[in-house]
Amino acid sequence: MPSPIVREIRATEKIHSIGDLVSRIVHEFNNLMTIVRGSAQLASGKMQEGSPGLREIREIAAVSERAERIARELVVFNRGHLENQDWIDLNECVQEFLKHFVRLATHGHSISVDLAEDLWRVRCHPGQIRRVLMNLLLNAGEAMASGGEIIVRTENYRAGSLDGLRESPDAGRHVCLSIEDKGPGPASGARERIFEPFAGTSFSEGSGLGMAVVKGILSILEGWSEVESQNGNGKKIRIFLPAQPARRSPPPRH
Repeated sequence: MPSPIVREIRATEKIHSIGDLVSRIVHEFNNLMTIVRGSAQLASGKMQEGSPGLREIREIAAVSERAERIARELVVFNRGHLENQDWIDLNECVQEFLKHFVRLATHGHSISVDLAEDLWRVRCHPGQIRRVLMNLLLNAGEAMASGGEIIVRTENYRAGSLDGLRESPDAGRHVCLSIEDKGPGPASGARERIFEPFAGTSFSEGSGLGMAVVKGILSILEGWSEVESQNGNGKKIRIFLPAQPARRSPPPRH
């Protein structure tokens, strides 16, 4: 009988093999959907408004684009734990991301930013933060179908210092990233399921996996989330990430 170490090595190799297989399948699936979407867009571009079948062709293009997004989210699930991590400045990551994030602006939304000075660093990959930000912002935008203000805020946080929020399992230094919207807020019972797959708002046109991806990334980074909401008064999602330990001065020499 193999030793526990050998069994663990074999199990790890099996997981990596399955991950590689999933990546190849998703890659091929994404390629096929790209062809379907491109063909549908070309066909619709050659048709006049009101032509028979135009609405169906546009629907094919929209559904194939959604399928591509689902494929990308599956890749995030599969590869998220393989990204190299380092201590990064969250404020810089937020500012850089928002420079290029124009998707919400075209739907009547505005984004206000309140970034704390002297923010502690967090250990992660910038790509993970970008993915978290994108999905949280899209979720906030979907909650305000007619447009509105979204507030992005960062702050230093020490576990147990915010009233009404449970303490972190690992008490200590954390950085808090919050996204606040002024939408109607989750329906009754929906707040507890907000990070579940396909549990988005009724306005959602995304992959249905965005908030589940956020939860998965937080698990990888050993962080956690809190959702504050009162029906009709919007919601605020707080993301907490472990912060870099404080640098301590070396003891004086005698």
